[in-house]
Amino acid sequence: MAGEIDSGEDSKGSGAGAESTGGGFSFGKALGDFAKHGKLSTERDLAVKSLAALALLFALIGIGYLAAWKHQPGFAQAKLPLLALGAIATVVLVASGVQYSAYGKRVTCMTGMMEGMTFGMMAGFVPGALLGASNGMFWGSVTATSAGLAAGVWAGRRCGIMGVMEGMMAGLMAGTMGAMLSVMLLAEPLVPFLAFITAICVAILLGLAHMQVEELGLSGWNAPSLFSLTSINVVFFAVLAWMMVYGPASGPVFAG
Repeated sequence: MAGEIDSGEDSKGSGAGAESTGGGFSFGKALGDFAKHGKLSTERDLAVKSLAALALLFALIGIGYLAAWKHQPGFAQAKLPLLALGAIATVVLVASGVQYSAYGKRVTCMTGMMEGMTFGMMAGFVPGALLGASNGMFWGSVTATSAGLAAGVWAGRRCGIMGVMEGMMAGLMAGTMGAMLSVMLLAEPLVPFLAFITAICVAILLGLAHMQVEELGLSGWNAPSLFSLTSINVVFFAVLAWMMVYGPASGPVFAG
């Protein structure tokens, strides 16, 4: 009897998702929905504003290089590519977080655990890989694991303790793994590898955004203003960039 009640509640909680995902995932359909007039218009608005924020971050990197960093030996070869990848990762993570926040309703355990795991992994792995290259394994692991834990708990909380635990485990694993991989690949073509990893993480976060719409439906939310979105990106990127350029370092680091 209890099993019947549980399955009934699960079917109610996941009915929308079951209907929307029953036919499987279609990349063409997802792109079509994004391009279709009226549907996902807020997501398109968010994407355009995020691209503008990314352009500003690139401009700030250029200004910082010309004003303060160009005389540092090897900076252009070692730190500039890492800062550029950090800007891309920051913008995509912030955009994903903004879209996630628009769906404030409680979710099923499966959806909540996926949200916690995705944010915990992405917020831990990419910063960990970048900071592991610029600051060494210790500081890269500590900083990125802290970020991954915070993001995982924040994203997984909507379904209760299971989502929180999933987010924490993902942040712990991703923060250390990202830094470790960079240190292991210091003698290899590290920047192309990090670009490859960043592209995969961007694809995963786009998949999460698509899952939000498919599982929870359109929420009728409005994207934040360009100023607000850009300000959030600048704050998070400033913390990452300060750590990469001026933060403590230990052990072997990437020299270009």
